[in-house]
Amino acid sequence: MKKQYFRIGLIFALTILVIFASALTIYTRYRIKDANKRFTDVMRNNRNGLVMDHAWDLMGSDQDGKIDHANRSYSRWDSYLRNAYDYEKNVDGRYSAVVDIGNNYQTIIETRDFLRVHIRYTGGDTQSRCILFDEPFPNDPESNWLTLPNISGSYCDNTYIFDGVLSWSEWENGEEKIYSINIGHPDSVNLSEAVPFEEAFGDYSQLDVELITFGPSSRRKLNETAKEKTEEYLDLYKNGNYENSEMITEEGLFTTYCGYMIESIDDEEYLTVYSFVFKPLKFVLQEYSGMYVILLIGFFLSEAVAIFTIRKLYKNAEAYEIRNRRFTRGIAHELKTPLAITKACVENWEYLEEDQKPEYSKKIISEVDHMTDLITRLLELSKLSSGNIELHKESVELMSLTKNVYGRMRDLARERKLDIEIKGEANVNEFPVYADLDMMNIVINNFISNAIKYSDHKIRITLGTSGKKINFTIANDGTKISKPDQKRVWDTFYKTDESRSDRMNSSGVGLSVVKNILDLHKAKYGCYSDDQETVFWFTMDSDKKQ
Repeated sequence: MKKQYFRIGLIFALTILVIFASALTIYTRYRIKDANKRFTDVMRNNRNGLVMDHAWDLMGSDQDGKIDHANRSYSRWDSYLRNAYDYEKNVDGRYSAVVDIGNNYQTIIETRDFLRVHIRYTGGDTQSRCILFDEPFPNDPESNWLTLPNISGSYCDNTYIFDGVLSWSEWENGEEKIYSINIGHPDSVNLSEAVPFEEAFGDYSQLDVELITFGPSSRRKLNETAKEKTEEYLDLYKNGNYENSEMITEEGLFTTYCGYMIESIDDEEYLTVYSFVFKPLKFVLQEYSGMYVILLIGFFLSEAVAIFTIRKLYKNAEAYEIRNRRFTRGIAHELKTPLAITKACVENWEYLEEDQKPEYSKKIISEVDHMTDLITRLLELSKLSSGNIELHKESVELMSLTKNVYGRMRDLARERKLDIEIKGEANVNEFPVYADLDMMNIVINNFISNAIKYSDHKIRITLGTSGKKINFTIANDGTKISKPDQKRVWDTFYKTDESRSDRMNSSGVGLSVVKNILDLHKAKYGCYSDDQETVFWFTMDSDKKQ
């Protein structure tokens, strides 16, 4: 039976898991679809302002070439990119570049980390240049501004500071540490205008260096992915499979790509390429984290309820099986003795003297009456347990009923020399309850008869009130009932003292009948026992129609 309930519990748990997983998948797919739409809408609605303004800026011709102009626009270009990135903060990776169509699609400028150098003069004038570096930045400074920067062995043109070494200091754990990095040499530097850094800015009053990064290291890999996508889009353009300004989207559950290319406005010699990487699942989990927490709590609660229910059903089934075995053993035990006596009397009947036959007849009738009484009680118990019995409630005065029931048993109590006291609460004369009179007669009769059977010297019956409740208590000084047995006394055929019960013709069914009657009346009841006395009690509503 245990394995069977384990399998049932496992099936229920797996069913709940499948339902939850299906519902979660449907909900997540819906949210991902919505997130992808929002992302692509942002990219579509803002690409023209971002790209076209910069394209005009790039294509403005001066001096001797557009490459030189593009170089001088490097800082502004990255500013545009940062604004685009901040506009939709959930972009996980991005890359952009300007390529020279006429020069074998050579990349002129591209998204990358760089240093912006501000050269300040005493009079207040400021000039700016960019530093690119090809090696990893040596540390993560506390701010984007480097402390006490120094540039040596470098050259500069109108856009870049290149070659040489940049050094600066950082304080760590109270100690000053010096860091340095080799300055890169971009392919697009203007060597014809290049001069040593000290010659160009030898009289500056202050040198400030700002680190411009495009996301933490955890995002760098996605930026590389965006760069790879840019190369794919560029291949589309080269093969003639792309229309100018058309947005490319690749929507997925885990990763969504978005990109587009803008040709230059004048002579179409430049191509501006954009690529963005978006993680819709990550975005959905973050934005709707509260909902997912609620769903998970609901899932675990559902699983807990299912496990608790199956466990309770198993315990109930186990208890029911135990009760059935005990019930079967009880019936067999109760019927075995009278049947054996009856059989013996019948078998010996022809050998009896005539004067012995009346005595044996009485014995047979007594045993048959005992079996009939047992079967009647079992039928009553079955009827009560089914809940199909109809209650005829009326006002029942418990004190009068108790005295009447005791009156029928007074001789038996005197025979056993028991001291019996029946008393009510002070200043209260009547204790009416709204109940079925015949059934309450059975309850009181069982309590008093059991007390007489098991008492040694005295019995105390007390009635009282508690608000709108009537309390009935019967105590006797018989053998103590252990705590485990205090719960089992209500079971069918249970007896605390087999020898005494048998001598007094007890069937062990009485308290089961009492329990069912009190349950039908929605009364509270119980039993407790110690070294001094054993007490049975119940509490019912006073005479007030329901």
